[in-house]
Formats: sequence, structure tokens, C-alpha cells
Amino acid sequence: MRKLAPGLAAVALFISGAASATDFSLGGRIGLPGIGIEAATRFSDHLGLRASLTGLQYSFDFTYDDVDYDVESSVTVGSLLLDVHPMGGKFRITLGASSYNGQYDISAAPSAGFLYSVGNNSYTAGQIGTLNGNVEYRKTAPYLGVGWDFMARKKSGFGVTVDAGVYFIGKPNDVTLTASGGGVSAADLAQERENIKDDALVFDLAVGAGIYYRF
Repeated sequence: MRKLAPGLAAVALFISGAASATDFSLGGRIGLPGIGIEAATRFSDHLGLRASLTGLQYSFDFTYDDVDYDVESSVTVGSLLLDVHPMGGKFRITLGASSYNGQYDISAAPSAGFLYSVGNNSYTAGQIGTLNGNVEYRKTAPYLGVGWDFMARKKSGFGVTVDAGVYFIGKPNDVTLTASGGGVSAADLAQERENIKDDALVFDLAVGAGIYYRF
């Protein structure tokens, strides 16, 4: 059985404990970080605190170091977020920290008849075979965003929230890469891993919405 990372465990603890707060809401959300749950509490008209757990698996195409890869991704994000409502209304500015756990499995199959650059040299499709690798993020990522809180205040009821922000995830923790053809040198594969790390995303967009109930 897989254990939660420390950051994700802290978020889960907040969600389970926040239910005792006098101003507490719980609901679900969906967006680019994935599908999950979120708990929130408001200290005043100007300050609030949220915690969320979201996850998503999806496929897409991405170009690393001029090579087109098929990407299979699995991302889990746990966030602790401070909401500041500067005018005491629906609009908010959000600062926070997230436990960002992303696994991106990458693969590319070069077409015959062309030369491809891997590391510092060029290789045929036969020499390369299939490139397979993994790009991994396991880190605490700062979050900055804005949003609108249409939740019920001063009484129980349903509400809606909308967010748009960015996780600053930095460079990957680790990149692996192999070539099934057996003709690519270890030095070039090592250089290509560094090239992929330099081309990998250093931030991740977070756009989503949620429906909640305030108790």
C-alpha cells in the first residue's frame, strides 16, 4: 500500500480536523490540477484558509530537446492556501504551498530514413530504436493565484469558487532515459537527460472550479 507523502499527509490532516471550525465548508473541485476534495475555513471577511487534495492521469504530446514524445502523466497535488480578500468581497488573492508529485512517462519512436540528434551526436532510427524515459517531480511548490468565492457566508448553504493560478515546480527532481536500439552511447543518453531536464516545465497552470457546502 502506497503511503502519502508528508505534504499530502499534512493536507489530509487539515481536511479531517478543519470540520470542527465554526466556519467550515467542504466540497469537490475539478480543473487542470485534477479532481479532488477541498476544505476551507474563514477567519474573517478578509482572511481564509483552504486545503485541497487533487489528482489526475492524462496523456499528451510534448517536445523535449526537439524530439516529439508521447507523455503519460500522473499528478497528485496537496495544497495549503491562504486566501486574502482585499475588499472583503468575492475576489481573493491566494498564496500557498503545495506538495507536487508528478510522474511523466515519455516515449518516442523515430521514423526510418532520418537522422536524429541524441546528446551531442546524430543517430539513425535503427540505432535509437525507441526512446523511453521518466520525468519526475517530488517537491514543495509555491502557489500564487487569484479567484472568486461565491460561497455562502454567515449561514449554511452551497457555494461556488473559481481559481486561476500557477504552481512554481522548478526543474524535475529526476529524469531517466533509455534507447532500445542499443546504438546510442551512454554519454549521449546522459547528455540527453540533462537536455530534457532543461526543457521540462518549471511551472504548472492551475485553473479550476468547485462546488461546496458551508456547514
